[in-house]
Formats: sequence, structure tokens, C-alpha cells
Amino acid sequence: MTIHLLQHIIFTIIVRVIIIALVTQMTVHHHLLIQADVMAVVAGEIKKSPFMQRAFDDLR
Repeated sequence: MTIHLLQHIIFTIIVRVIIIALVTQMTVHHHLLIQADVMAVVAGEIKKSPFMQRAFDDLR
């Protein structure tokens, strides 16, 4: 139980760091449409990852 919670917290931090990096890159370079597409693809890949599926299953 504690391990699952710790994994979830670490994964959440990693996802937030990735999103912050993408948003920072998006605002710095002003390629809004291209970067939005990249963010959508990254978000799709994160949702498809087995770890994310387990995290969602644990939340249910």
C-alpha cells in the first residue's frame, strides 16, 4: 500500500516536471500549435503506459 502510494507520488512529480518543461518550451519558442500537438501526443503516451493504467486502477 505504501509502495503504491510512493510510486504514485513520484510518478505525479515526474509528469508535472514534464508538463512544466513542455509549457516552458512552448512559451519560450512561441510554437503554440506544434507544441500543443506534442503535448497531446505525450499525454496520450502517458495515459497508455502500463504504470499509469495501474495508477488509475488503484484510484478506483
